[in-house]
Amino acid sequence: MVGRRAGEEELPVADRRAAEEEVEEVVQGEVEQGKVAGGRKQSDHRKLLDKVFSAQNYAAHSHDRSSLQQLSESYRVLAQGYAQVENAIAVLSDLKSRKSDVYYGGFSRMLRLGDCGKDTRLSTIWEEEIFRIVHPDDLQSKMLQELRFYQYVKQLPSGQCSRFYLAACLRMRSRTDAYLHALHRLYYIPLPGCDALWMALCLYTPLPAGFPEGCFIVDSVTGQTTPLEAGASGMALLSDRERQVLVLIDRGLTSKQIAAQLSISQHTVSRHRQEILAKLRVRNSIEACRIAKQLKLL
Repeated sequence: MVGRRAGEEELPVADRRAAEEEVEEVVQGEVEQGKVAGGRKQSDHRKLLDKVFSAQNYAAHSHDRSSLQQLSESYRVLAQGYAQVENAIAVLSDLKSRKSDVYYGGFSRMLRLGDCGKDTRLSTIWEEEIFRIVHPDDLQSKMLQELRFYQYVKQLPSGQCSRFYLAACLRMRSRTDAYLHALHRLYYIPLPGCDALWMALCLYTPLPAGFPEGCFIVDSVTGQTTPLEAGASGMALLSDRERQVLVLIDRGLTSKQIAAQLSISQHTVSRHRQEILAKLRVRNSIEACRIAKQLKLL
């Protein structure tokens, strides 16, 4: 995949939607059955991520070229800071221009990276040198996890995606050929003024003692962690009470009936209705129920 050339038109809405539906098919289909979707290899998952990133509507942003360049530079400084302060390997990928900057902190000296280890710019969004030392099983899981996290952040209300990041355990080959346990974190940064994901920041650090096994969505504001499986299914989007209200809405109950059944006021029911519409990014209760069923909330 390559980035679009200057002046090239964005993909039609239908094509963008087709890419999104392909992600939904992978994540909500075979993944729910506890297997890698359709026997796909990690290269297939990578191609699908390339497809959905390229299909995004980057034309809707609100900044001029100069402002974007300045903002991009500030994110590169931030990534470099993570490498210096946390001794992380920090990879900042520009999903629009299809380029990456890699910054190697102290942790890189523990790993079998060959002659690699100097800060570098790549003409791809994939850090191949690092992928080569990740355990093959973990690399395949990593790509599938990133697909699921992509789907999760695209369901969030506008302006919320930078609040959450993905955290997962990886095994990475050390200089002695043994596998070290590492923590991989993924942050998505939207393009200003629109919902397109612009930057992806990946951080690789030693796994802290006591960190639970598995893959988690972390709310960086509250510290709340949600297993990726629950988050990608939509469970983390709504509170328990909001799900209760939505179930009753789907059964055809009025706000008055819902209030009586849940022993709350009609005003509270109305507030929950508005929160549900906002969180699911829909206009009415019919659409909310349809989306909720797709997300396995109903």
